[in-house]
Amino acid sequence: MNGLTATDLGIHERIHALDAARAIALFLGIVLHAAIAYIPGPSASPIMDESRSAVPALVFYVIHAFRMLVFFVLAGFFASMLIERVGTRKFLIDRWKRVAAPLLVFWSIVLTAIVAAIVWMVKLKFGELPKESPPGPTFRPDDFPLTHLWFLWVLIQFYVVFVTVRVLVIKLSLSEQASCVAAFVATHVSRWYAQLAVAMPLAITLYLHPQWMHWFGVPTPDKTLYGNFASWIAYGIAFAVGCALERHRESLRKIRDNTWSLLAIGVVTVFASVSYSDLAAFAGVTDPGSKKLLSAILYSIAAWTLCFAFLSLAIRFLGRPSPQVRYLSAASYWTYIVHLPIVMFLDVAGSQWNGGWAIEWPLVIGTTLAISLGSYHLFVRNTWVGIMLNGRRWRDLKSRELLKIA
Repeated sequence: MNGLTATDLGIHERIHALDAARAIALFLGIVLHAAIAYIPGPSASPIMDESRSAVPALVFYVIHAFRMLVFFVLAGFFASMLIERVGTRKFLIDRWKRVAAPLLVFWSIVLTAIVAAIVWMVKLKFGELPKESPPGPTFRPDDFPLTHLWFLWVLIQFYVVFVTVRVLVIKLSLSEQASCVAAFVATHVSRWYAQLAVAMPLAITLYLHPQWMHWFGVPTPDKTLYGNFASWIAYGIAFAVGCALERHRESLRKIRDNTWSLLAIGVVTVFASVSYSDLAAFAGVTDPGSKKLLSAILYSIAAWTLCFAFLSLAIRFLGRPSPQVRYLSAASYWTYIVHLPIVMFLDVAGSQWNGGWAIEWPLVIGTTLAISLGSYHLFVRNTWVGIMLNGRRWRDLKSRELLKIA
């Protein structure tokens, strides 16, 4: 890879590798959520299959460890890039259109579809619905089902903090000091000792979290508008690291150059973490008691190292411009928004077939991708929904300009 230039790394332009990384991270969400129905022991899903295995459980564990850290690093990177290009006002307008508006538009639709899948499952299992429905969420701030769209709500909070801090830095003439801090972070973040440094705050918050379940990693704030301290620490640091990397893009070379050491450390620590949580008995889904601190440390180191190993692999192998990758990157947002109800409906259908997890799980993933990508291409890409999610495509803007000239 010695032939890579500054242009290949995107130091002076949009970084195609990070577009690809964001798309892959979102698509991995389908793999992860489809695996939940086949995990032995307690699960986060109300729809569980009779056929379960340690294989989907291990895949779930590894993906869940790093995927959202990757997403928030990239969110910070692209937020810093956008605000430098368009300014604060246009940045806020853009984030309202592409983050807040999709949350407001799709949340109720997604929640209704999820409830419908659960109702179908209950009816198939018992033959009829109960006369009295079990108590549902109160929709108060402390009991609010954000579903898998919680990440949009957390992003909105981070954008508010990001813009506030940036305005204060400019007002107080601290730009030079902020740039020095960003340079330090960007320069050192891919080193092994930096992985320990960023992992420790997460490890401490996980250890102090009274209901932390090792197997499910960072507690996701999907049932409350208040969030939780562990997710703020984990994803807030990731967002800040992404901002620092964007301000000093040349540091992406260092991340690329450390690919194999990062991957080796990540693989070793994630399997040490799995072994320590007792994969065979799935003791990791309960309070590890006296093992809790070491479990939190191992998990946090594995999560952060795998996060940077993933980014490093993307920079190393996916840096060239590709229309196919660009298309999938644009489609991934819509795909992630709509995938969970599709996965749950397919899980219910699979539970009636009893084909076994090794057949059902790949089928659920493939069918979900086909439905979500097909609906994007046919009904979303060239509509107002596509514009809301991804902005106007360059080709559309060019066509408009040509029409004006004509």
